[in-house]
Amino acid sequence: MVFGIGEGKIMVVLPKSIYAPGETMRGKARLEIGAPKQARALRLELYREEQRSTSHMTAGGATHHSSSRQKIVEFSKPLSGEKLYTPGEEYEFELVAPYAATSLGLPSSPIAGIVTALASLAIPATRYYVAVVLDLPMSLDISGRVQIQIQAPAQPGAQAQGAPAQNAQPQQ
Repeated sequence: MVFGIGEGKIMVVLPKSIYAPGETMRGKARLEIGAPKQARALRLELYREEQRSTSHMTAGGATHHSSSRQKIVEFSKPLSGEKLYTPGEEYEFELVAPYAATSLGLPSSPIAGIVTALASLAIPATRYYVAVVLDLPMSLDISGRVQIQIQAPAQPGAQAQGAPAQNAQPQQ
């Protein structure tokens, strides 16, 4: 193939797609390549993509808007080093789900929960991915990725509003 395009892919498999912050994610990566490949490394990455929007006024007074997605690597580690990788090889991995930062940084309260929910309609959600990359010298890397979701942490005030605590003692 020309320039390494279409020379294979990596299948990334996770048992589920929604994780709680701090939860251990266990998965597998399977090399689906047509022929053995000499590579520098096989790397596991956890990254997020964030939507970035900018606006500026042109000399003529018109407003110009632009938008782009920015990749921010949260975690990276090698699954294997420099060697000849063969078709069908599988690699198991595990990593910890990140603690998603709230973009507004409001203190916990019922009002903050409502404001955060309304703001989430206007602010594009951060997308998280687990990726495995085969680092090929002098060629385009072969990779695979799967999108995951990180659950928002439970609001401390939700316990007072909802069901009673599981270990609550009966009142006398």
